[in-house]
Amino acid sequence: MTRIVAVGNANVDIAVFLSEIPGPDEDVDANSVSLGVGGSASNFASTCALLGEETSIVAVVGGDPLGSFYLEEMAQRGVDTGLVEVRAASQTGFVVILNVAGSQRRMIRYRGANLLLADDVLRRRGEALRSAEVLHTSSVRPAVVRTLVEMGLGISWDPGWTAVSRYREEVLELMKTGQVLRAFFNEKELRALTRSDNLRKGAASIHEMGVEEVVIKRGGAGSAALTFKTWYEAPALRVRVADTTGAGDVFDGAYTVARLRGLSPREALKAANFAAGRTVEVPGAVKGLPSWNEIRSFLGEAN
Repeated sequence: MTRIVAVGNANVDIAVFLSEIPGPDEDVDANSVSLGVGGSASNFASTCALLGEETSIVAVVGGDPLGSFYLEEMAQRGVDTGLVEVRAASQTGFVVILNVAGSQRRMIRYRGANLLLADDVLRRRGEALRSAEVLHTSSVRPAVVRTLVEMGLGISWDPGWTAVSRYREEVLELMKTGQVLRAFFNEKELRALTRSDNLRKGAASIHEMGVEEVVIKRGGAGSAALTFKTWYEAPALRVRVADTTGAGDVFDGAYTVARLRGLSPREALKAANFAAGRTVEVPGAVKGLPSWNEIRSFLGEAN
């Protein structure tokens, strides 16, 4: 039995590192370019697999070279891709990420085959979804989450900014179903969803909707969690940021693995902060991910 199943987008990330963004009708030379797999759920699955958990992903790719690259790369990371659907006539989704030192990254997204992740794909994989100890979905359309809820599945969910900002009422409605067991947000998302500037009160409002565990990613301010009415916090690491791509997904994955392995919410927050902090020091979504032994060593030193 696969312990963790992720549901979500399958992308190829094309990260371009620049000294400056060109203006209209201008061109600049890139300092470097890296190619990797991405998509929030893909980064999450990669993190869990690389930390040693049996992990599968449900996603859709095209029958093109980018789709083949995605499947090969995920398999190399230890993720079971047997639940990925290949649509021969479609194009695999991709994201072009523009990174400028000292500036916020810019992203250009092509959804492609990700738009085909729908009710039929999920229901054909019902047995695998039901057998997972953790079923996690992130940055997908609310319709995907609604299907999982209608299938009677308990889920871990990171809605992401697009869902929170565009489909706020639907996200809140899904949070109230009692089937969202764990929810991840960053500060901006939680504030927008709850319309509260007080993170603790915002988390409490989500908790009161029936979400057992509300986890908040605070970047340089660390992280926090509210579970069974108990509030936990953990400080961030001091790091040199090279690339923040996928850091939130790595956090989600490391936190999930830590909780599966019996760590308390506070220790899981520390583990996730460490994993995400080390990841942002190296370009590429999971290339800087520490091993589980390194995380355990850090927790021993931190205590």
